[in-house]
Amino acid sequence: MFALGISAAGTAVVTSAGGVAEFDAVVLAAGASTSHLAAQVGIYTPPLLAHHVRFTFAVDGSGWQSWIDKPADGLSTYQHEAGPGRWAVGGQVDAVEVAWERGRESAVAASRRVIADYAARFLTVRPEIVDSLYCTTVPNLGDGVEFRRNGPILAVYGDNLMKFAPVLGEALAEAAVSGTTPSVASLAQDRT
Repeated sequence: MFALGISAAGTAVVTSAGGVAEFDAVVLAAGASTSHLAAQVGIYTPPLLAHHVRFTFAVDGSGWQSWIDKPADGLSTYQHEAGPGRWAVGGQVDAVEVAWERGRESAVAASRRVIADYAARFLTVRPEIVDSLYCTTVPNLGDGVEFRRNGPILAVYGDNLMKFAPVLGEALAEAAVSGTTPSVASLAQDRT
């Protein structure tokens, strides 16, 4: 998708490599491109992005499935078993070090230093990193999800949305058909 618009008749106009088409509704879930596309139809989503990396270490049986560490001082981390003999660690690295402007290579190197140091000091993992997973994040959103609508276009953005895929898919399909805008509170209420 290259561009979004709203026609005089109130339909969503999508321009892509295949041409221009109109739709009754569009769900905009374009990851790092969401902000740019949403702005074309007057929807504000945070334009700032940051780099994030999760590193995997070899481990001889952790006994844990997952762990979240949020000390008063120091590095906040999330950790989980990433397969047999694998322990993945991600952390909230200093925002200056992972700012979008720093570039991916610099941010990955800074994250690698911070996470490897943390692992060496606090974990019982082998010191070498055996894998990594890179992604972009919206600073200060955490694992949040947000929804914004303008007419026929519903934008969704957030971090780690794959964790919420089944719930989001159902809610976004329903909202596209009904013309409503979901909220986190309504999603939680619908599932209790």
